[in-house]
Amino acid sequence: EENSNLNGLVVTSVRDEIAQEQQLSTTTLDALKLENGNLRASMKEMNSLVQTSEECAERLKEENASLQKERWSFEQELMTEKETNQYLREETKNATTDRENAYETCKVLQQEINVLRQSVSDSMERTEVLMSLSGDDDDSSHGIKEKIDALMKAN
Repeated sequence: EENSNLNGLVVTSVRDEIAQEQQLSTTTLDALKLENGNLRASMKEMNSLVQTSEECAERLKEENASLQKERWSFEQELMTEKETNQYLREETKNATTDRENAYETCKVLQQEINVLRQSVSDSMERTEVLMSLSGDDDDSSHGIKEKIDALMKAN
């Protein structure tokens, strides 16, 4: 009978241990299933983030290419403007030089005009002296005087 009691105790003890192990296994399995579900949700979120980041990277590449084209276009415009400004500087310099040359030419011409006026004035004085010396031919001297007056008005 003692053996039978001992056997019963051993069997009960083994059953209790098996039940406890099953309980632990079920709890562990439930925890693993929960963790697996969390991992799957995290993976979905991670895949979504990866896809979003790839889309963003593609948009950035496109925008960068567009910005590069705009930059190139602005650089071309800037070069054109610089060339235009250089051309205008040269034209302004040439116009200034031309103006200075024209001013100098005007000064020379004015001096020549003054010399011619003096020459005409001197000629008039000589003509008047000659006319006073040849006072006997009044009609002839009057005609010469009119011609000289007409020449003076023309100058």
